[in-house]
Amino acid sequence: MSYINWYNKGIGYFKKEKYDLAISSLRKSVNINPKFKNSWFALGNAYGQKGIYVKEIEAYMHALDLDPTYSEAWCSLGIAYKEKKEFNKAQESLEKSLQFDPMNTNTIYTIANICAEKGDYDHAINLYKEVLEIDPNDKDVWFNLGITYRKKGLYDKTIEALQKSLQLESNDITTALMLENAFILKNEYDNALNEFNKILESNQKYNSIWNGIKYQNNNKVIIEKIIEFYKKILEVESYNFEIWHKLGVCYRLNTKYEEAIKALKRAIELNSEDSDIWYNLGIAYGQKEAFSEAVNPIERALQLNPKNIDIWNNLGNVYGYIGEHDKEIDAYEHALMINTKNKISWLNLLMVYMRKGNESKVSEILDAINRFNIL
Repeated sequence: MSYINWYNKGIGYFKKEKYDLAISSLRKSVNINPKFKNSWFALGNAYGQKGIYVKEIEAYMHALDLDPTYSEAWCSLGIAYKEKKEFNKAQESLEKSLQFDPMNTNTIYTIANICAEKGDYDHAINLYKEVLEIDPNDKDVWFNLGITYRKKGLYDKTIEALQKSLQLESNDITTALMLENAFILKNEYDNALNEFNKILESNQKYNSIWNGIKYQNNNKVIIEKIIEFYKKILEVESYNFEIWHKLGVCYRLNTKYEEAIKALKRAIELNSEDSDIWYNLGIAYGQKEAFSEAVNPIERALQLNPKNIDIWNNLGNVYGYIGEHDKEIDAYEHALMINTKNKISWLNLLMVYMRKGNESKVSEILDAINRFNIL
């Protein structure tokens, strides 16, 4: 058969999700005609479906050697690097794709997701907004925008973005649960319960597992009922790390720190790459006054999200409680490297140096506070 016949055969297998046969056919196509870029591109896609990222990348590179302006290949190459967590190479490849196809929202969206994973939340937010200017009806972009706002602690904007996502797909349970969680983080428990009601009205499965749970208009009682709701979900979806995470946060809010730690550890067993879970585990240890045990989870959260000022400040607090004041100072200074006008970081530093009796440092910090007009 000719290279075109093998190519078409490979595409047919790919559409039927028979990826091994697709790879075999496409390999024969490129062996016959190594200068046909479409076969290399399709071969890369097939390898990607199998999770064979090294060969996927090699195939895309062959396609790009033949046509350096091949925007789809640059985009797919970037996504392959993203899967390998080589974020800088991924971003470079995707930005190259945009040079040849600047209005491709999928490429912009993928770059935004990479920025979010790298902890570059401001850049991610700007890119999500850029996508929404082109296509304001993409629910996934609104969802990820909301999640990124949540990671920055901007809960009003989180709620606004998630509500936009729900307007586009009202029965999306994940978005609804994220929205009620944002209301909990804002201490708006009545609004959180309203979201529960919407979930139950739109989804019979969750309505059935709610199973008649009642609640009263009291914050701790409300959180206790939300805990019961999450436990019911976990009877059906024990693999759902987000629900384990939310359960842990609710236990923590209700000062049930042992239960919080157990739930958060379970969430980490299911997904060890989420900085929020590690952070909440560290906070739970801290609130339990197990400060030495809080250090490792918070440091792990920073490895995953090194630009989060709140995490740096809380790491400093924990170091302070265990008497490691040099590390405490270093943590607050790291926070100020990210945002020189962060009020909490300056005040934390001020308290450390006041305790140490270092008058010159106290004077420097007070000057900085006045200069930045922080108080």
